[in-house]
Amino acid sequence: MNQDIWRYLDLTKFIDLLQSRTLKLARADLLADPFEGTINQYTHQSFVNQITSDELSKNKDEFKEAGMLMNGHFVIVAADFKKEDVGKVLNNALCCIKNHTFISCWHINNHESEAMWKLYSKNNQESVVIKSTISKIKNAAGHKFTCEPVNYIDYTSETLIPNYFQAPFLHKRISFQHEQEFRIVQQKLPLLERQDNHKDLDINAKGLTEVIELEFGDEIESIIDEIRISPFAPKWFIEIVKKIMVTYNFNVPIKESEIAVDAFTIES
Repeated sequence: MNQDIWRYLDLTKFIDLLQSRTLKLARADLLADPFEGTINQYTHQSFVNQITSDELSKNKDEFKEAGMLMNGHFVIVAADFKKEDVGKVLNNALCCIKNHTFISCWHINNHESEAMWKLYSKNNQESVVIKSTISKIKNAAGHKFTCEPVNYIDYTSETLIPNYFQAPFLHKRISFQHEQEFRIVQQKLPLLERQDNHKDLDINAKGLTEVIELEFGDEIESIIDEIRISPFAPKWFIEIVKKIMVTYNFNVPIKESEIAVDAFTIES
């Protein structure tokens, strides 16, 4: 898919990208949105109902654990429903998952967005945007990373099922629809081995790192189509960015923002 996507960066993050040739993914619990990685009442109750269904209850000897959450090819077991409240088990599991989920946020658009310059750049006078495509990012990320557009839903009525693990991180409230977000996601869940065919989610495990890296290496120049300077940047900032790119031998086209143009006037 050749849809353009944009990653807005302040100067510090841009230099880190050039120096390390990696893209940083931030831990989900450190992102600003308090609804990040959360579910709504409808989704929560649907999972509770699924776990405590009559079909499951008939096989208590085989399925005695409440928090049976599907993830890939194995089942993670969170608790014994004879001893613990299913709802609390699910809530604790999601809190744990949030502490071990890492995200990089991009903007889907055929053009720059003035709103995104202001939203994603801490200092929009000293910022750049890198332009790529969905297909290039997916190819670079490989199968270990999930690369998908965010789905915007009404949290008061719609559910996030079927994937309890990743769905909360690929859905946002409909009021954020203007962001048109594309996400790179990786989860490093703390799993405890069992003797049977299940694994336990260690809900007491803490998030040990704030970021993880997606390594681009020497391919980075083929992944990034171009770099654009903030429309709010002073002229001296453009020269600094050019010098930084020379320093790190980064051969990608650099342009001024398409927004930074003078208004049309007719000379009197």
